[in-house]
Amino acid sequence: SNHIDMMNFLPNVAGHMVRHAATLPWTTKDFIHFPKDYWTAGLCNGSGAGDLVVDAVVDSFGFVFGIPCCCHTMFMAEKEAWKRDWLTRNILAQKANDDPCLYDDLTKISSNGANCSTHGRKCLLNRRRQRCRLFKSGFSCKSFSKANAQFKANQRGMKDGNKNLTSVSTFQGTKEVIELILPDVFELENVDSIGGIAEQNADDADDSNLALVVKELETVKGGI
Repeated sequence: SNHIDMMNFLPNVAGHMVRHAATLPWTTKDFIHFPKDYWTAGLCNGSGAGDLVVDAVVDSFGFVFGIPCCCHTMFMAEKEAWKRDWLTRNILAQKANDDPCLYDDLTKISSNGANCSTHGRKCLLNRRRQRCRLFKSGFSCKSFSKANAQFKANQRGMKDGNKNLTSVSTFQGTKEVIELILPDVFELENVDSIGGIAEQNADDADDSNLALVVKELETVKGGI
């Protein structure tokens, strides 16, 4: 029921934010380059609540400012079968015309080894004909979470390149996808304990998991 509530609540919040933005001194030239078709993609989509917010913001901008625009989905990914089922029934069912892929393993997407439940096969991921405007993703929090009994042992996971840690392997998989599709903008999220020198078993802040994640993302074309 909480998921259903979010599907109704979050778009309304996003719409309220955009209506507030409409009271600011925007001019037409501020939106002249806003795309008619706004393509997004994501990994670790969970309940899809974040995708609903993006959809609502784009649609609300179109309504409030009179811009003919529509939000589309290129692909999503979720490891758990029940989450993929949820996304298929409640999110992607509304985007059938976009023909979005729904992958099962984000660490295998760039090597074309991930299964797509939308099409029932392994689907090739490339930049396709759409330009990805926004890529949003989480990557596994499990290794870097304070709730993990091995938290202290995992604090140097990124520095050691330990791909046995899901937080490291899913970050690397996420980075590979970003490098493949080269989105205009990307945002990643994780637990707060990923960073901060006080929480890292490192000699200085440059060795923290967060610092190393940022450093690797800066090598992606366009930087962060």
